[in-house]
Amino acid sequence: MLVVRQLERRTFARGIAWSVPVVVAASAAPAVAASCAAVTIDWDTTTLSGGAVTVGTTTMRVMRAGSGSGTANDLTVRSGPMGGVNERFLQLERATPAKTTSATYTFTFSQPVSNLTFSVYDIDATIGSGWIDGVSFSSGFSATSTGATLTGTGTAASPFQPSQPATTGNLSGSDARGNVTVSYAGPLTSFTITYTNVYTGTNSVSGNQGIGVSDLTFIPSSC
Repeated sequence: MLVVRQLERRTFARGIAWSVPVVVAASAAPAVAASCAAVTIDWDTTTLSGGAVTVGTTTMRVMRAGSGSGTANDLTVRSGPMGGVNERFLQLERATPAKTTSATYTFTFSQPVSNLTFSVYDIDATIGSGWIDGVSFSSGFSATSTGATLTGTGTAASPFQPSQPATTGNLSGSDARGNVTVSYAGPLTSFTITYTNVYTGTNSVSGNQGIGVSDLTFIPSSC
């Protein structure tokens, strides 16, 4: 009888030993998933300081280069509505942009990011003032939503722009038809938005052209 009891205890102990790894593995999985949650640069709660903003472990910097000059509103956080969205946004604004000229805005991250998503608001035109917005992005993006008044594919050769600029004209802040939403699967450490005056007509250029950049959502590599 003693031998039988010893065998039973050993069998029970072996059952416990085999079951422990299963329990540990199951409890570890949710912790890994939670650490990779997306973060958002939310313009309602933050702004650029010296051309940079930090959220969590990631700092994003924005620099402007190219033809012409920016306005006092360029690379500032402004109040909506713009593009039909009643939230704050990052303004990109060119002063009296010469015909067919561009400015390039480079967004750089302090670490690689993935699943980057954002929108550009208010791609429109004012023919009488001699400008038509043209917006293109560095390679690797996909357009997930394109406004009803827009044409183009968002590349340098085919920028997003109003399909009928003379008819559509300058959209109001409550109008979402000139918006485009793009995403980058990544990982990447930078991307560019090239902002062009694609107008080639005879009207003289006057006034400024401006677009907005929405909140940016991404997953940092440090997760």
